[in-house]
Amino acid sequence: MIYNPVIMYRVFFIIAYNAVKSINKTFIPLTQPFFFIPASTIITIKLMDRKEFLSLLGFGSASVALTSCLGGCSKNVSSGTASPSGVDFTLDLSQPANAALLTNGGYVYNSGVIVAKTMAGAYIAVQQVCTHESVSVIYQGGNQRFYCNGHGATFSESGAVTGGPAPRGLQTYNTSLTANSLRIYS
Repeated sequence: MIYNPVIMYRVFFIIAYNAVKSINKTFIPLTQPFFFIPASTIITIKLMDRKEFLSLLGFGSASVALTSCLGGCSKNVSSGTASPSGVDFTLDLSQPANAALLTNGGYVYNSGVIVAKTMAGAYIAVQQVCTHESVSVIYQGGNQRFYCNGHGATFSESGAVTGGPAPRGLQTYNTSLTANSLRIYS
């Protein structure tokens, strides 16, 4: 069946207009020349009552909730993401892109790795994405942890799981500071 988009738009407009006007029970006849719909087109509009609307809304909401819950119940527990391998890069701390690392509690992302400066002033580096799903973790210096906004997983500064649905800890990387150059490597 082929649908004419112009007619579909006009039918939608008529339905929306009649839904708004249904309180007064006034309807736009489909044969008015303003809409330019051929008289041979037969359209039946049935208004639903409040009970029918609320039941459809309830069923729709329940099906969306059920679908999202069942989607989260995966049998593959290790469905997390792989950590970057062969990591070896250097950050120039004098560059504006890395300025956050000059402040305790600051962090930056680079090459799939989150590099952070602890509140004690040490540099740490772990994989950027949560092991539960592909959501980037953030560093919360005040809480001395990495946090995933996706499902609330938390990790210690050493990458170990401290809470949430993450199946395993974050891959950690070595850091080495020489003057303004911070090297991150496997």
